[in-house]
Amino acid sequence: MTHPHFPHAPLVLLLALLTFAATANSGFTIHSAKIAGRTYVYVADVARYYGFQAGMRGETAVLRNDQRTIEFTNNSRKAYFDGVLVTLMFAPRMHKGTLTLSHQDFRYFVDPVLRPWGIGKKPVRRIVLDVGHGGQDDGAKGTKLLEKNINLMLARRVKSMLEQYRYEVLLTRKDDSFPSLDARTKMAKAKGADLFISIHNNSATVKTVNGIETFLVTPQYGASIHKNDVEKTKVAGNANDAYNGLLAYSIHRRLISYTKANDRGVKYRRFKVLRDAHCPAVLLETGFLSNRKEEALLANEGYQNKLARAITHGIVEFHRGITVGPGE
Repeated sequence: MTHPHFPHAPLVLLLALLTFAATANSGFTIHSAKIAGRTYVYVADVARYYGFQAGMRGETAVLRNDQRTIEFTNNSRKAYFDGVLVTLMFAPRMHKGTLTLSHQDFRYFVDPVLRPWGIGKKPVRRIVLDVGHGGQDDGAKGTKLLEKNINLMLARRVKSMLEQYRYEVLLTRKDDSFPSLDARTKMAKAKGADLFISIHNNSATVKTVNGIETFLVTPQYGASIHKNDVEKTKVAGNANDAYNGLLAYSIHRRLISYTKANDRGVKYRRFKVLRDAHCPAVLLETGFLSNRKEEALLANEGYQNKLARAITHGIVEFHRGITVGPGE
């Protein structure tokens, strides 16, 4: 199968993608330091390496260039990439009067986002959309909607849009059935999937909670969102850690931009389908059915189309990022 064709309609999007990434200063070294047994890199060096101007605003380092702004805050896992929330594996720390960033976060998220072509070209031809829940498993429940049904409706819309870009798209379920979690990732591997996108919706006991969050598998020796202890084991999904970081950011930033939903961030967690994925993978939580306003939005065809376009364009952005280098 040939590489997917990019239609003329999103030309402005594709041109923007070519200018969005930073160009690294190959002649500059990023220095590191050991702090409490963990390797950190100096944020000021990171800024210079990628051609950013850096300054401090209180405890926050602000990195800026003509295209983007990045913020890291001392002792906070919350970072912002062009206003998009990313929960880091480890909080940045001050060392000898300057802010440092964990090497894990730099290697598996910052560098892939700023220099996507540097992580290596990968084919993206066949995409598996994992339709969360199904059958006897309703998933989250709203006052009128069931998550399993919304997941399937959204997946069908994403499939249709991706096929316009000539990707081959497969669903882990096409009806109200329930493939096991093992069966979902095994199917993706058997079919030779290049990407695995798991589509879900959320619920909370506090009915005012709302927003969109995107998950990727926690790298070995990284810390998941819900704990500070590191994940000591290596899982199948860790073979694509850098790709996972870029894929999660590419989709999440478009979900927030297109919907204007509350940004709950990109987060690390070891969900089973992410642990077992053999290809770059993310799990999307596109809204809270427990929130009356968000449930109404998720039932709306126009809003579903916004979500589907965001996911589609995020995948296109990811694909272009790892395919087209600076100046190409």
